[in-house]
Amino acid sequence: MSALLSANEIRLTYGYQTLLDGVTLAVSAGEKPGWSGVMVAGKLHCSKS
Repeated sequence: MSALLSANEIRLTYGYQTLLDGVTLAVSAGEKPGWSGVMVAGKLHCSKS
């Protein structure tokens, strides 16, 4: 099954701090990804629903 949405080698920085490096994301038909958490507390949760 091919992905409807994909991103490769994602890099995210905040100031001098690297938050994500080399992350790959793919969403296929019928999947409902969700992100939750309080970023200020340093918590992020990614799940498939």
